[in-house]
Amino acid sequence: MPSIDIVRRDENPHETVHGFRTDTASRGTDLAGAKITATYSDGTTETLTWIAYDPYTNGGTSGDNIEMSYGWDWHNLTTTKPLASLKIDLQPASSVFDTTYDYNDFPSGISTPGSKNGFPFELDTADQGVSGDITVTYSGTVNIAGSPAVGDIYTTMEIDFSQLPAGGFLGLLKWNSDIDTLEVPGDLLPSPATCLVRGTLVTTDLGEIPVEELKSGCKILTRDNGFQELVVTTSRVVEAPELRRNERLFPVRITAGALGRGYRSVICLFPASTAWSSVPTSLDVCLRPTSHWLQQFALRSFRGSTLTTLSSRLNTFISSSRGMKSFSPNLRRPRVSL
Repeated sequence: MPSIDIVRRDENPHETVHGFRTDTASRGTDLAGAKITATYSDGTTETLTWIAYDPYTNGGTSGDNIEMSYGWDWHNLTTTKPLASLKIDLQPASSVFDTTYDYNDFPSGISTPGSKNGFPFELDTADQGVSGDITVTYSGTVNIAGSPAVGDIYTTMEIDFSQLPAGGFLGLLKWNSDIDTLEVPGDLLPSPATCLVRGTLVTTDLGEIPVEELKSGCKILTRDNGFQELVVTTSRVVEAPELRRNERLFPVRITAGALGRGYRSVICLFPASTAWSSVPTSLDVCLRPTSHWLQQFALRSFRGSTLTTLSSRLNTFISSSRGMKSFSPNLRRPRVSL
């Protein structure tokens, strides 16, 4: 049997609002839509999409030099050309890899609540002919909305066969790795923590520039280390159907002047984005996620509307005359008493 090295990477975070199905045991049909990338020892690649073979159990995919199938027991992999690596992304299938054996939910254990116990990549003991080293890397850590990632659930698994004697795998292999399917299809989205809403002004050495116009090499003002060079930019379009599936992605719009006289323009933030207030207000000056202000100071976000207080006591923080004028009279009533 080969040596199997399991690596878990805390990167490319994803989030689910509704969590996992009660029946967490996934079958081949549940993986429909998953993206498969096969990289061969000669440098060529194939990109495939997993499909359901029947309504209840079996699924798989095939390419020019690879065939994969799964029902409910072992995954079957067959290659006709040495395979250097195999990458499986379950996010499009609303499924995840559950990589730890612990049955106890966090914080008493190391299992994401609702995922039950899982296990990482393993080979069928009958595959005694395979020798060498295999590295299996899990990435795309997953958390349940409102809770931190525990470190057991991932969207993606990549199997590295390049250290096998032939520089790759050739033949038939039976393998397994526990997979859970989500309760609601489509409820597995990249976490918005590092996103800035289009139109957000960023201070550079050339002045304030909308975030979508930034390029690699721009020098951006940081709080701790002055102007620093921007290494890379990435962007993602969130369409209306995706927003409807996850209200935690709704941007929060703060009207001009609502946070104090020093704020003369509209500010748009994601709930997980952090914001530093340096203009004197009745609130302590500190760095907090926008979601903290929503919870701590009885604020509420609405689709396409403005951020507003739900109590007149906080009018020094959000001007009710500005922040609530776009709401109907019913929505202008305080929802809590402080």
